[in-house]
Amino acid sequence: MWAVRFERKAVKAIAAMHPRMQKRITDAIESLSVDPFASANVKPLAGSAGFRLRVGEYRVIYRLENEVLVIVVIDVGPRGGIYR
Repeated sequence: MWAVRFERKAVKAIAAMHPRMQKRITDAIESLSVDPFASANVKPLAGSAGFRLRVGEYRVIYRLENEVLVIVVIDVGPRGGIYR
């Protein structure tokens, strides 16, 4: 099982969301900890070494630290502005 670590930017973004959306996103991230590649909503980022997870209109940007089995959640936000 993979451990999950959140960067400060991701923690702030999740804290600012509606509680129902917070729950959806944290549940989706928790499911990643079992297998970060199993979901159909996971795709590699173009031009970067990270991945994105789609949760409705929101995207979770993360990277993997394979040698220590850690998922680092970099940022969470709406689809339109998260990739900037």
